[in-house]
Amino acid sequence: MKFTLNISTHPGDLAIIDHDWASARQLLRDEGFDGYELYPVGNQPWESIPDGTIVGLHLRFYPILAPFWNGDRARLIEIFDNDETIAMFYGGLTRDAMIADYRKQLALAHQLGCSYVVFHLAQSEFENIYDWQFPWEWRETIDLCAEILNEVFADTSYTGELLLENLWWPGSFRALNAQEIAYALERVSYPRSGIMLDTGHIFSTNQRIASEADGIAYLLETVQTLGAMRKAIRGVHLTRSLSADYVTQTLAAPSPAPAAGTFWDRYRQAIDHVRQIDQHDAFADPSIAGLFDLIDADYVTYEFTYSSLQEWLEKMRRQRRAMARVHADPKGTS
Repeated sequence: MKFTLNISTHPGDLAIIDHDWASARQLLRDEGFDGYELYPVGNQPWESIPDGTIVGLHLRFYPILAPFWNGDRARLIEIFDNDETIAMFYGGLTRDAMIADYRKQLALAHQLGCSYVVFHLAQSEFENIYDWQFPWEWRETIDLCAEILNEVFADTSYTGELLLENLWWPGSFRALNAQEIAYALERVSYPRSGIMLDTGHIFSTNQRIASEADGIAYLLETVQTLGAMRKAIRGVHLTRSLSADYVTQTLAAPSPAPAAGTFWDRYRQAIDHVRQIDQHDAFADPSIAGLFDLIDADYVTYEFTYSSLQEWLEKMRRQRRAMARVHADPKGTS
């Protein structure tokens, strides 16, 4: 297995590595990781990243998907207010802009020598994220995402793996049973496709989880029931989210009024809510290593939120201690 850390080229993340990829490489060596999974943001001097630093690339996630892909301009104006904001969000006003953007990201993955890219099989709109009453079911979301991916991958120099990631929303791909996984892999035509299992997202599907131990037990039980489809799990986003109480409270309460102002105000409101659910914290319980008795993943990303190097180090070291049976400490300390 290759163990990686998540990083983006957002200015805040780059500041933590002092805008210096040599420092980022040293961090990998010091902490016992093989590379980074990159979420590319903005235009960067990509050639400054040393060869072998980036193992995987997380493709951009457009949560508001169907109205744009299907050209529903009336719905888009209702959501975004005007064409300028639509173009800013998607990079253009037609699906060709989205296809071009994804192909540009795949070209970057090829340039950086990435072994895999990640894509969320999910969609949501503002009205749905609080009450989880989605007006579509998971097959429709997978069909839509497969149509996009099949178009994007029809013309690309990228030859690595495509890993499909689960989210927690009903109406999206949650990877809770073998049927979902088989359905997704049957509809995505790219031959080197598999699953990126996000453990925190599995936790967030179950509001009965009261502790980390509960969550790990549920995760292992869920993966065990996948049977032969476990072989499709090629990567893991290893992260913990204990947000059942928050989800239970928000599902029971009336949805908040949309934030006043522009689309971007409403979008920030939605992002704040999502971050309360998707906590990206570190595991401490060593029983999490039992996941790797059930699957044979090639890539394991310690996927955390962090606002400082100190916070990042604390989380990666806490989780590495929990994973000591399968992920050795490079310094040989406990």
